[in-house]
Amino acid sequence: MRLNIFPSDKGDCLLLTSADNKKVLIDGGMRASYSQFVAAQLPRLARNGLDLVYVSHIDSDHIGGILQLMDDLVAWRRYDYQVANNNPSYPMPQAPRPPRPKVIWHNAFKDQTQDNKGLIEEQLVANLSILSADPQVIGEDLLDLRETTGDLVTSVREGLLLSSRVSAKQLGIQVNPQFNGETIFAEKAATPIPLGRMQIQVIGPLKADLEKLRDEWNDWLDRNQKTVKHIRKEMEDDPAFAYMTEGMKLLSYIRSFANALGNRGLVTTPNLASLMLYVKEGKKTLLLTGDGHYRDILEGLKQRGLLDADGKLHVNVLKVQHHGSEHNAHQDFTRRITADHYIFCGNGAHNNPDLNVVDMMIAEHLLHGPTSPFKFWFNSSVKKAGNEKNAEHMRKLVALLENAARAVPDRFSYRLLDRPNLSLRI
Repeated sequence: MRLNIFPSDKGDCLLLTSADNKKVLIDGGMRASYSQFVAAQLPRLARNGLDLVYVSHIDSDHIGGILQLMDDLVAWRRYDYQVANNNPSYPMPQAPRPPRPKVIWHNAFKDQTQDNKGLIEEQLVANLSILSADPQVIGEDLLDLRETTGDLVTSVREGLLLSSRVSAKQLGIQVNPQFNGETIFAEKAATPIPLGRMQIQVIGPLKADLEKLRDEWNDWLDRNQKTVKHIRKEMEDDPAFAYMTEGMKLLSYIRSFANALGNRGLVTTPNLASLMLYVKEGKKTLLLTGDGHYRDILEGLKQRGLLDADGKLHVNVLKVQHHGSEHNAHQDFTRRITADHYIFCGNGAHNNPDLNVVDMMIAEHLLHGPTSPFKFWFNSSVKKAGNEKNAEHMRKLVALLENAARAVPDRFSYRLLDRPNLSLRI
């Protein structure tokens, strides 16, 4: 197997390739970082398409790049239609032609509360949807609002509206087909899902966390029915591709939706509802954690019978949860879950990867992990940090890593992003 690690601003974006060339895109990072760094690389790395796009949760630093990929697919579809219908002068899209996803795994909820009242396992997924939100279209006031709400406005809107992009009327991409189109959670997905030679087990989210997210989602819907009705009317009245070619037509719609959300404090629940996976191919193993909490990861692994008699697990690759945030890690987790390779996604924003977490993971692995060498991988660097505040955090991180590597050079090493992507052979 091979794992490509892309620069993705403060978010996650990875590409997993199996021994038999199956491709899994793991989140997409932020929209802008996807366009700048990932879009040009994917066509070469996934020539035959993406067998699976796995969206861990709705936060913009995970779903944004996936939405940009969908927008690029739509642009190329429109171009192909024009050329095929005797319009050879139609302008070619600026973005490279992206690989087409065959399947998407993603959890969200419908835009009517009655559809969310039943048991989680009986709910249909609110299919992925998005309205274009380029800065030239949405205006400065929405950009300001986005900053003040910590990207919450973008995240919830993206999770709610992404369905038209992959629907039968547009791209026709299947959502959660291995789960009958229903919400994915650990207790429901008891058996591994095959993808070529890989076996994929769902270890999270847990049902209770999805129910909490559903309840908060419904609370927002109850308080904003006027906005929801407006959104649905716009979607129903417009022909399949009308709003894509007339982005300004939806300017007021986007603004009204964003303003209705206001300063709602939905921050941690989407992270807790992260879709998390354990992937195995032969003797090789990966643990993909999204922004999950360490307790939920351990509980999901326990429910799947993946922990040993001492409650521990060693994997070849651990995608460290929530960008190495102190809120999602704990000493108990780092002692029980160890890896040959640890992947940290974060560019210093919000002080992630957290220095104490990185230091703790190194120390606990040295004390309680295997004696074989292990390596930390980072999808950013001082140069890729984006601003001086983030860069200063990354400089502190580098100093910490250098000290550890000098102290135990035979056991610990690290790699910062110094090229378009880092390629890790597993």
